[in-house]
Amino acid sequence: MKQRLSALLLAFTIIATVVVYCPVDLDAANDENTNDARFSAVSSTTSSDPDLSVHSWTTSITNLTLSLDRALLSKLLSDTLTGRYATGGSSVVVVTFATESYLGWLVNWMHHLETCSVRTYLVFSLDEVTYDWCHNHDIPTMLLPINFRMLWHTRMVVLHALATIGPTVKGLHGVIHSDLDAVWVQNPLSLLQHLAQQHQATFMISQGALAPMKLCTTWGFVTNLGFLYMNFRNDAALGWMDRFLSGCVKAILNNPRVPQYETDKDTLNWALYKHKVHWHIVPNSTYRKRQYRTWSNASTEPMIGQFPSSEMGDEQRAPVVVVLPHHLFQRKRMFRRFGDPYVLHLCPRHQLRDAGLWAARDDWAALPWPGNRTRWSTALVNSSVSRNFYKTRPDSAWEPC
Repeated sequence: MKQRLSALLLAFTIIATVVVYCPVDLDAANDENTNDARFSAVSSTTSSDPDLSVHSWTTSITNLTLSLDRALLSKLLSDTLTGRYATGGSSVVVVTFATESYLGWLVNWMHHLETCSVRTYLVFSLDEVTYDWCHNHDIPTMLLPINFRMLWHTRMVVLHALATIGPTVKGLHGVIHSDLDAVWVQNPLSLLQHLAQQHQATFMISQGALAPMKLCTTWGFVTNLGFLYMNFRNDAALGWMDRFLSGCVKAILNNPRVPQYETDKDTLNWALYKHKVHWHIVPNSTYRKRQYRTWSNASTEPMIGQFPSSEMGDEQRAPVVVVLPHHLFQRKRMFRRFGDPYVLHLCPRHQLRDAGLWAARDDWAALPWPGNRTRWSTALVNSSVSRNFYKTRPDSAWEPC
């Protein structure tokens, strides 16, 4: 009897797990008449916790969207380009999101940008402590006081706002969103601007990890919002960028699986799929990489995503999405094989320490402010840290295709 009960309990657990975690069927998702939770009305099944309910999120983010000071954001972008620390000819602003508990990450991220001579960055502070800290250290910042669990929703709202406001800012050619754990070890701006012009790209985005798994299986890879370049110089596709990100905002607000089971990265990938992206991959440029026990594809060349002419709308040219070479914008630490990386997106912190990329001193918070952000970022560094971000042995977690 006990064995039967145990078997029934195990079967129930498996069924419940499949129901909760199984992504939507791709063929069904491609059917415009199918109600996909990612792109249609909110499911009636929501969290029993009122603080976590979809209605609560939707209301909070809708209020944020309506109250987002677009004039202030435009001024901050302009001031960041032309401010005290801007270098001559700056045309790109790097943005990130931070909270009080991530100030150490912000310090480390900021130091690496300064080392790469990238000083035009803007922080979206998700609490007043972070806002005050940035303001007191000459870091351009905008306060968005939200519950951290609404980060995925907020980030998509802000990216859409940047896509609509950015093209109106004089001298601003693009915006890069970079996670705090995406460490810059070389300045990638020249490469990004070259690729944007070469491919007339609307977005350029790094390769992701594994989620959403269904798309990773279908495409062989997924994209990752941890490093995203929005190009404002391709005037012909600005309208499409606006509509695409507006659709992503609606999708994430109407998805009850966010943030517990999915993130804004899932939303972006499913949106690309819904818009019928077709990937063009250079022959013999791909290799297989392993994360945990799952293999996916990576490429030494940009992978170009194009859309059918029906996606153009009023645009003169079809939009283009460029997936950046993985060895240059790494989501997983690799053996030195194809070339020196520009950005390493590593997490958790011990991976950064192992790679010699956690440069912030343990007592950084107690250091006095010298009145200059660049000098201060240098003082924050533990001088004994040396970079060792390549694996010292051949990486067994890859294989040629």
